[in-house]
Amino acid sequence: MEIYELPITTEESRNYHKFLFQLKALNLNGWVRAYITSVIYTVIMCFILFTFSQEFALILLVKTTWYVKALTFIVIFLFAALQRSKNQQLKAMLQKYFMNNLPQEFLDGGIILKKIKVQGDRIVVYYRKRNGE
Repeated sequence: MEIYELPITTEESRNYHKFLFQLKALNLNGWVRAYITSVIYTVIMCFILFTFSQEFALILLVKTTWYVKALTFIVIFLFAALQRSKNQQLKAMLQKYFMNNLPQEFLDGGIILKKIKVQGDRIVVYYRKRNGE
């Protein structure tokens, strides 16, 4: 696996990692999609819990107060919103920096992207070269 690094500005790096800026980065469409994602996560977790332990799931349903349930959902909702925000910010940074500095190998299709991360003040792209055809 090989690594390709792209420098970004310090401000963009700071904004990518700040909690409040991540929440500000989402528009109404992003918040609605995060809500839908959190509902899906909640349904999946409840289904798994009920599948493996019906008695425990029913005890949790009856004995847990409404504000604990609401708080749990809000945490899941914030997790989904932060993930969506990071994806949107990373997409914008890749369009800004990656497309301008795109190596010819990526254009030729000889590269398989594996992972993209923001570390410090740079974007790190992990990739693998395709075998020669």
